[in-house]
Amino acid sequence: MIDSYLRKTYQTLFIDSWIKKSFFKNISPNLVTVIGCLLGVCSAIFFFYDYMLLATLLLILSGFCDTLDGSIARSFHKESDAGSALDIVLDRIVEFSIVFSLYLKNPLERSLVTIWIMAGILFCMVTFLVVAVFTKNRSSKSFHYSPGFVERTEAFGFFILMNVLPKLYFFIAWAFVILMFFTAYFRLYQFIKQSDQPSVL
Repeated sequence: MIDSYLRKTYQTLFIDSWIKKSFFKNISPNLVTVIGCLLGVCSAIFFFYDYMLLATLLLILSGFCDTLDGSIARSFHKESDAGSALDIVLDRIVEFSIVFSLYLKNPLERSLVTIWIMAGILFCMVTFLVVAVFTKNRSSKSFHYSPGFVERTEAFGFFILMNVLPKLYFFIAWAFVILMFFTAYFRLYQFIKQSDQPSVL
């Protein structure tokens, strides 16, 4: 939700000013995508070892790379289906790394909620891709982007909170799960409603 409402402001303040530099003409968007993934995985490792400030910074930088790669591709006409696919896959690797590091801190007590978190991520991603496949793209992205209550920024926020507030871990984790499933349901409901088909939801 934050991504949808603040994207234009964020793009103007933090991305466009960088993109204008000629340096980025020679940078591969896919390289930025890979760097973002590596930063996210490193963040998960540092979260596990309780280097909270460093881990948080790395996760934020990972998110920044996740927005920078697409902007570079669009600005210098380097868009590709392979780049979009790589972005989607590596984003999931980052998410899995963070969730797995949270699980490893207390496997016995966190196993159930971890399964539900992964199920929520899967459900959100499936509905996101299904809607993208069947909806005409009218955005600047390479495919239709359907907004939701929990998007990349909110997910990273929950990941950070679950790490820095361990006493509230289960409360935050279950809230995250509920919001992810609600996001997935609402996205599918909106798609069916707009497709002029009889609603089954």
